[in-house]
Amino acid sequence: MGVSDMAFMLGIVDPEDTSMISGLLLPAVARRIEAGEKLTIIGLLADKHPAGCIALETGDQNVEILSIFVKESYRGREGGRLLLSAAEYLAKDLGMNLSASFTVVGEEGRLLEEFFTDEGFTLRSDSYERTYLLTLGTCEEAESLRTVKEDKYTKSLAQLTDAKKKSINRIAAAKGAPLPENGLLNKRFDKDLSFVYEAKNGSVGYIAVERIHYENGIRLSAAFNDSDNPMVFLWLLKAALHTAMTKYGENTPLLIDVADAAADKFARYIFPEAVNISRTYDKSLGME
Repeated sequence: MGVSDMAFMLGIVDPEDTSMISGLLLPAVARRIEAGEKLTIIGLLADKHPAGCIALETGDQNVEILSIFVKESYRGREGGRLLLSAAEYLAKDLGMNLSASFTVVGEEGRLLEEFFTDEGFTLRSDSYERTYLLTLGTCEEAESLRTVKEDKYTKSLAQLTDAKKKSINRIAAAKGAPLPENGLLNKRFDKDLSFVYEAKNGSVGYIAVERIHYENGIRLSAAFNDSDNPMVFLWLLKAALHTAMTKYGENTPLLIDVADAAADKFARYIFPEAVNISRTYDKSLGME
């Protein structure tokens, strides 16, 4: 069942079979679908050929656009607006508004900003869920890290057995740590750059780093410190960044995700030159 507009047709994509839209979703969204999350995916077809898609998640108050993309060869023909109209129809049907969060990197990010602004979305300014961008060379120059020495209790994931990783996972999970799927056994993590801290008193900490598609960069995607010593984060960060410089070089982009005001303050203190590249746009659909 689809809705046609010019040469385009829309249709719901079965999350059990997303082969038709392979490469049209953000990698992070594709991984969520593979993990079995219940997302709504709408595909855009042009003469039966995949031309784009949009992925949506229904929250408590908003329908969030997780990914929207139209192939370059089909742009300028209202395909993006057609996908967005389908998202608006769904949100209105549920009595919700629309939101979209993304990072502004490269030309695609700039185009997304223009698209959502043109479509009546407003930029949200009060969110502490942010992503910062800088290079490894800039990290090396950060004054707050220059005098920090690596600590003997920090070890890379490459140095640990799976049994040890599972043990640290259990400790961290019991203490409410933000653990990704499969914890420290997650295959996305660069085992050379991801470090853990385990002191004799049983306190633990970790920094998890993964490779990203943007300019062959890396992302600091998870961090945890169970101890009362704020230096633990600095030790872990120093070890990860020193190894990253050796492995990838000073021009490598680094993305740092923060989830709350405390983490945001810490990131801006350590890396004052970092640029906030995260954006959240909202659109009220005028419901009573």
